[in-house]
Amino acid sequence: NSKNQKEEIRDQIICQSLSLSGIGIIMSNISISKNINSDQSLENLNNAIVSKVITVVLENSSSSEQSQSRSARECLKTIAYSAGFNSVKNLVASNCDYIVDIICQTIRYSKN
Repeated sequence: NSKNQKEEIRDQIICQSLSLSGIGIIMSNISISKNINSDQSLENLNNAIVSKVITVVLENSSSSEQSQSRSARECLKTIAYSAGFNSVKNLVASNCDYIVDIICQTIRYSKN
């Protein structure tokens, strides 16, 4: 029984790592750079999408599972470069207001 649990946990970690890699690929194919599109509403949509994705990926980057945190860090790099940032730090700094808002909403709704 404990062997089945360990295998199930391992499978979940592999799935999460693959999902993070997929997110990186998808985000690299989406035009998310503010400089590419001048339509303000689309720009806001892209910020919302990017911020939600960044928040989830950031959470996974601190995972105790090495493969999951490595996949998350690579995903963040892919998103940063695809969005025209020269580093993950600049990506997070540029979107910190959106990220904090998402975290606050999550805390607010988890209390209910």
